[in-house]
Amino acid sequence: MEWEIVAETRPATGKGVARKLRRAHRVPGILYGPTLDQPLPLSVGVNQLKKLLTAMGDETKVVNLLVKHEDEREEKHQVLVKDIQVHPYKRRLLHVDFYVLSADQDVDVDVPVDVVGESVGVKKGGIVNIVLHSLAIRCLPGNIPERIELDITHLDIGDAIHVEDVRNQFPFEILNDDEETIVTITPPEGEETIEEVEETEEVESTEE
Repeated sequence: MEWEIVAETRPATGKGVARKLRRAHRVPGILYGPTLDQPLPLSVGVNQLKKLLTAMGDETKVVNLLVKHEDEREEKHQVLVKDIQVHPYKRRLLHVDFYVLSADQDVDVDVPVDVVGESVGVKKGGIVNIVLHSLAIRCLPGNIPERIELDITHLDIGDAIHVEDVRNQFPFEILNDDEETIVTITPPEGEETIEEVEETEEVESTEE
């Protein structure tokens, strides 16, 4: 899924201009990055920005930004939403920063995890428990996957996939720690895994 937003340049800056924009239901912002000679002041529709932020959630996504100039020129950039200023109690969007990406510059983004296949454990009544719903990765903007698919067919009850298990399976760098659990197959409610039973028996034998 592609994320898009339209912005308009604003020739003036300052608190007065920002207040005027907000009254017009627009959010003042700035566009900056290594491919620009200087930062570019702009504004976006407040409803458009709210919809984008809601759809993106907490994940870092590459956004296609269409900038419209006063002379009717248009230019497109791949950007990251780097910072959002929100009013402390009115929860109103006050300002947004867009960072322009370079095609040959690695970027850090969060990509959702998608499990595929029916695991051995699920066929026995186990439950799929996705612990990490997204992974932080580093790669070129053009190589960012829409999602990261993990095959769980081989997982039995009590089995899990950790970051270290999949670190070398993809053409991008995973930034999460090796020991982090991505997905696990838990036993049916009220049942214990063999490991849990053994641990309980060890504790009981020690206490006797």
